[in-house]
Amino acid sequence: MDFGLGKSIKYIGSSDKQHPFLFYTQPIDKVKTYQKYRKRGKNRPWVYIDVTPNGEGLLDCYIFGALLIK
Repeated sequence: MDFGLGKSIKYIGSSDKQHPFLFYTQPIDKVKTYQKYRKRGKNRPWVYIDVTPNGEGLLDCYIFGALLIK
């Protein structure tokens, strides 16, 4: 999706940009199944991006498995 004027997210991951997070845009029940049966990286943080615009016309992102992020 393109929101124009460079307002889209270009990177999701650690603040030092060394470890990008996996992200999914599929329904959350499928995503949890994918993460459960991954062989590598299943304990790494991942992000679910809800592609349905919220009331302000933006997308919501939910971060899972990142203990130090509030």
